Amino acid sequence: MANEGLRAMQAIGVPLPAAAYAGDTLMSYVTGFVLQEQAMPTQPVDGRAIAEFPFLAKWMAMKPATKEDAFAAGLDLIIAGIRMRLFSAPG
Repeated sequence: MANEGLRAMQAIGVPLPAAAYAGDTLMSYVTGFVLQEQAMPTQPVDGRAIAEFPFLAKWMAMKPATKEDAFAAGLDLIIAGIRMRLFSAPG
């Protein structure tokens, strides 16, 4: 699978090192997201923790409704960065 991805990226003109790093970055995100999911606490966070970390508490209240939405939002950010880095005209 990785070899096919590298071949496809090379076919559209992406240098091999950039293609490899892009693929590795995507796979690392997927793996990290899964590990994070598995490590999530099953108990609700207590009030003291919320008071100690107000920015995290605010984020927890506004983050995407589903884990799938959260995953997609992060993936979109990574792909946008890869596109910009690999396919934008130098300026």
